[in-house]
Amino acid sequence: NMRAFVVPKDCRSLEELHHVERKDPEPGPRQLLIRIRAVSLNYRDQMIAAGDYFGMRATRETILASDAAGEVVGVGDGATRFKVGDRVVGCFTQADPAGPSTGPQVPLGLPLDGVLAERVVLHEDGVVAMPALRRSNRLISDDSEPDRFVVGLLRVIEDLAGARR
Repeated sequence: NMRAFVVPKDCRSLEELHHVERKDPEPGPRQLLIRIRAVSLNYRDQMIAAGDYFGMRATRETILASDAAGEVVGVGDGATRFKVGDRVVGCFTQADPAGPSTGPQVPLGLPLDGVLAERVVLHEDGVVAMPALRRSNRLISDDSEPDRFVVGLLRVIEDLAGARR
């Protein structure tokens, strides 16, 4: 199982954001299973949680957030653009999983499930390679550092959600 943070159907407040356990997702054809290493929370995410995103509200329990970076940990049949171990960044809009990969693009976080989760599945055309990052003139190679960040972020959000109840 994996952890994720969701807003309930018809959410109207960030205080309604809560933690859930979900079954680990599995990649389908041309999809990638991505272990999330970093998530950016944007004003858009706050607007979605407040039920005030251009008049739209979550119509079902929805994983929040649209910006994330991570590592490919699984590859579905026919996926050729990335391999296990590649670092990727998800694109804001994705092909609707219920339609063809060339169909209309829709945003993560609303209406599609977002990326505030330990693992997500995205179509291989819905991600780009993450450029190498440098700190003090060396490549970041400590794989545990991004994990500590995500775990810390999840704990902060849990604490905030719990304190507001």
